[in-house]
Amino acid sequence: MASKGWLWVAGVACVVAGCSGKVSIDGAGAAGASNSAGASNSPGGSNKAGSANDAVSGDAGAGGEPSCVGTLAEVADAWGFSCPKELCDGNLLASDCSALPAGAIKTSLTSCFDYNTISFEVSPTRRKVCYYGSKDLDGLPLLTGAAVWDDLGGFCDGTATQIKGGQTEPTETDVCQGNPYVTTLCDLVHPEQGQKDDGTPPHACYNRFGHSCEVCCPKTAPDCTDKPQNYPGYSCTPDDPGDASYCSCDCQGGEWVCNC
Repeated sequence: MASKGWLWVAGVACVVAGCSGKVSIDGAGAAGASNSAGASNSPGGSNKAGSANDAVSGDAGAGGEPSCVGTLAEVADAWGFSCPKELCDGNLLASDCSALPAGAIKTSLTSCFDYNTISFEVSPTRRKVCYYGSKDLDGLPLLTGAAVWDDLGGFCDGTATQIKGGQTEPTETDVCQGNPYVTTLCDLVHPEQGQKDDGTPPHACYNRFGHSCEVCCPKTAPDCTDKPQNYPGYSCTPDDPGDASYCSCDCQGGEWVCNC
């Protein structure tokens, strides 16, 4: 199956309508960071809200500070941890509330069709954002850029409080209808505002139809003969980079069914 262009309209509709049911507009802006050159990582403060454009670009609450440019590699590796190369790996890193990297106290996912950001916040003025995009319609979102903010400065020989590397803005081919969806993944200060633990495994596989990270299907399809309808209780996405990644699978009528 060479092309899935016919799914574009359905995918956009899901982004607009929130078909996954797990995302919400919470006004959260970009998450926090410090630089890797000795800035303190003291947590504190609430998240600054920004406009829809701020949220999708990761710039909410960051206006006015001097900025400089570095390589994608150096910025992605700043603050003592690396931005994962794939969106769903970043989602996993930011969703482990018991082991957030570098003292982050809040993480969030901003989704806008094929353009996504994963944000790690230490405070409103210290944050790191990993940017993900796809060159192809329905393609796997890969790391395209990174940015770090630190109000103590220290970037580019002490001339800047912000450093960016790679592609950190949507390209002309990125699609976004309406406001982006911002999902708070972890909030250690206000845990009730983070994602609720619904008992499902981590969302580690990219579903190309829904343009979202979902639970990975088991390598071997389960025997559904004696399983209840909709077993295991959630739909999963095959861990496959090809056409199977458009599918959602579960037990239907005693058989393992993958709807694509």
